[in-house]
Amino acid sequence: YTTLFRSADDTDALEAGTLLLGGDCGVENLKRIVRWKSARRIGLIAKNDTSTLASTLKYATSQDVTVKAAIEALDELHGVGIPMASAILAMARPEVYTIIDFRALEALGVTKWPKTSAYYEAYLGTCRELSKQHKKTLRTLDRALWQWSKERGRMRHRECE
Repeated sequence: YTTLFRSADDTDALEAGTLLLGGDCGVENLKRIVRWKSARRIGLIAKNDTSTLASTLKYATSQDVTVKAAIEALDELHGVGIPMASAILAMARPEVYTIIDFRALEALGVTKWPKTSAYYEAYLGTCRELSKQHKKTLRTLDRALWQWSKERGRMRHRECE
């Protein structure tokens, strides 16, 4: 499926996540991740106080924070929300977190979901199990789920023609 995966290359976002994890918690690294996940949110992200933003990013990406606390801290930032919070965490710590969004959920048969930290925790647990069961990384699993949904959408579109 990797040759089919057409989402924007995540190399820049992963590099920005590595920099966040290393302590470079400025708005520019966050913007690189946001631009990759959902560019239309850049303006909203810019409305956050830089000092609050930096301390929140440092806290949320630390190894000592719980999943719930990390997601909730990022969700408090202007323009973030649970899906974007998961993307930020997945880019900073891809071995620990994965991204929750409508495509990945659709691939798992979910059409409606409560946008809560508790639901993300359950989703992450499911993804970790699938990752372990199939001997794939969380990033590989996320890409596969995303691609399945994207291809399914194309098939549905063709059926309507």
